[in-house]
Amino acid sequence: MTQTVEREQLVERVARALRGLKHPFYFEQDTIFGPDTFLDKWLGTGGNEAKLRSEMANARAYCDRLGFRFVQLGSVSLAVVVFAEALSNEEAIGRSVVVLNSVPPFTKFDLRNTWAFPFHANIFYIFCRSDTAFSFRNVAQDKCKHHKIGLLRTIHVKPWCIDFQGKHVAAPKALLSGLDKEPSEIEAKLFSDG
Repeated sequence: MTQTVEREQLVERVARALRGLKHPFYFEQDTIFGPDTFLDKWLGTGGNEAKLRSEMANARAYCDRLGFRFVQLGSVSLAVVVFAEALSNEEAIGRSVVVLNSVPPFTKFDLRNTWAFPFHANIFYIFCRSDTAFSFRNVAQDKCKHHKIGLLRTIHVKPWCIDFQGKHVAAPKALLSGLDKEPSEIEAKLFSDG
């Protein structure tokens, strides 16, 4: 199997698992906001679906897939899927900084603009081999956690490690990202034989 085919299959498998969670992430092909209502058009707040799709397309410069979901009554959480098998630990850390700096366009869709309800970008680093996943977990995963605290907005970048060879999902320490109970759910969806 070529690296490109394997990459596409694993990225799609992760997207499918994240779409199947109790609180699912929605990806590019999914409808997120639904049709604009008369009130949306009258207030000039319509077109969110098109705006979000445009931002999701722009995000493809730094990730393989991007998922979006509402959590905690209007707060937003992103799933940034990155195939990281060929990335060095330093490149993975750099990628997380790029994600942190690229998140602000998505904060427009957050309905709670306060520091008390932070915006979360969960980066799911995908690895085919356990040795590269192990190296990432021990050297880079903790360094990939970033926070940007502003006057009205707090942004958290949380790195996850998905090891396909070892069939393991490693969540970041001190998760607090609306996914606290989900590492085992994600692992079950990815690696169940059923």
